[in-house]
Amino acid sequence: YFANYSLHLVNIRLLEKFKIFNTFYHLSELRSREDLIKAIITNLDYSLDGHPRILLSKVMTSGYKRVRLYATKHLGQILRTSSKKFNEWGIQLLITQLYDPAMEVCQMAVRVLEETCNHKENIESLVMLRPSLDHLGEVGNPLLLRFLSTSTGFKYLSEFDYVEREMDEWFQSRNQYYVTQVEVMLSTALKLGGVDNRFDDDDKMLEQSFDGMSPPHFYGELAKTIEGCQLLREKGHFREFANFVRAHKLESRDASYIAKLKSILWAVGNIGSSKSGLQFLEEEDIIKDIVFIAENSSVLSLKGTCYFVLGLITKTASGIEMLEELGWECVYDANTGIGTGLCIPVNSQAFLSFPQWTYTGFEAALDTPSKPIIPSSQVERNLLKAMANLTNRILSNAGSRSLSKIRSQHPEVFTNLSTYYKAIQMLTTYHYRLPSRRLISELFDVDFTSEALEDLDRLVEAQQNDELNGISDENSDDGNAEDIQQNDKKFTRTHRGSDGVIAVMSEDQNDINAEETVPKQALLPMLVIKGFRV
Repeated sequence: YFANYSLHLVNIRLLEKFKIFNTFYHLSELRSREDLIKAIITNLDYSLDGHPRILLSKVMTSGYKRVRLYATKHLGQILRTSSKKFNEWGIQLLITQLYDPAMEVCQMAVRVLEETCNHKENIESLVMLRPSLDHLGEVGNPLLLRFLSTSTGFKYLSEFDYVEREMDEWFQSRNQYYVTQVEVMLSTALKLGGVDNRFDDDDKMLEQSFDGMSPPHFYGELAKTIEGCQLLREKGHFREFANFVRAHKLESRDASYIAKLKSILWAVGNIGSSKSGLQFLEEEDIIKDIVFIAENSSVLSLKGTCYFVLGLITKTASGIEMLEELGWECVYDANTGIGTGLCIPVNSQAFLSFPQWTYTGFEAALDTPSKPIIPSSQVERNLLKAMANLTNRILSNAGSRSLSKIRSQHPEVFTNLSTYYKAIQMLTTYHYRLPSRRLISELFDVDFTSEALEDLDRLVEAQQNDELNGISDENSDDGNAEDIQQNDKKFTRTHRGSDGVIAVMSEDQNDINAEETVPKQALLPMLVIKGFRV
């Protein structure tokens, strides 16, 4: 009711006459009536300059964090459907929220401002206000990246050497951090069940920050301006990116190269998402290499990365034409001709098929190991002992505490491949409950690369060879024992006397006179019976 009523200036004057706004001001100070405060700011119209805007600004600086957070979120909803003139007023309020003592409010303000920066006019308005974001650290970095997409913002950031410093940092490490950030967002968005129901509304709001759009990328924002393209050409970063993609497009074994390749692909895709940046991709003729990786790579994460990267390239009309020539159909708005960021291959079989794997393993032994598991160090011995205690219901709690203590004091042992193999042997040989198995699996931090799997195969093969050698040694020992026994029978004979004494005589002594022979004696144990004989 109030939203429609406060649309007209006459009605505002009437509310002022009956001191309705004075009542609203008093209600906004009540800490125990959060529901009333939310209802008031939600049901007012802010298109006119006056009491509603003053009331909203008062609530946004309230002493109650939850109220400030809700008001900041509501202001973002208003900005999505408002005119440019109102956006200037709303942006000023959001800049005030950047200095809020609660980091959650600052994050929400940055998120709303970042969303408003999708329009170039809002970026210009924000840059003209020259906000200081140094105190926010990483939280304010996405907003600073948005500044790079305009010439005004580029010049503003260049005043304090932000551009070149950030460019070197992205080239060295932040490109790979961006890959991790995007993959975590995708995992969160695609996981079954969504956000845990135990969270309240505000936590869900913070958790569901991924709206399907990729976060801003430094190189992508840099390539949107003439000044940024000039700096990118001077640094020569894109040529290095293209050379790396061509050199490692068939990489499937080295995890470090695969991670770097994904980071470079995201950088190339974001650069190619703008008209000015697409010329770099044309000069290096790199799009066909990205399509080749998408259709021929045996690494699933690389295929998925290329799929998203090609979608970024389709945001321009020229990018759509290039991909259509390479056999990829793109989705675009028929009225504007602007790509939606979606594309699919005409021949889906090439994209969805994988090269056949060559299995070079061997059959695992079904029987339990014949030899005991021998630890290589005292720490490993304590670890295996604690694992053994988990099989005992009485000692399981002590075993889990010991494992946690070892994990904190000696984390390196849980990354050792040999130790992990011994732990798997114990899990395979002995009975463990599911919680214990889960605990052991979560404690180990082993990177299952191709090299690690080959090392595991070698450990298994070495153990099997040791067991085979052990069996042959036992057979050899049995043969030696039989030979010794035969030799004993050949060279010795025994005689039991009437007194129970066994005389052991050599056959060579048969020819010796019995009177001169002193037999060796072996006493038999004396049998003593205590109690009743049954």
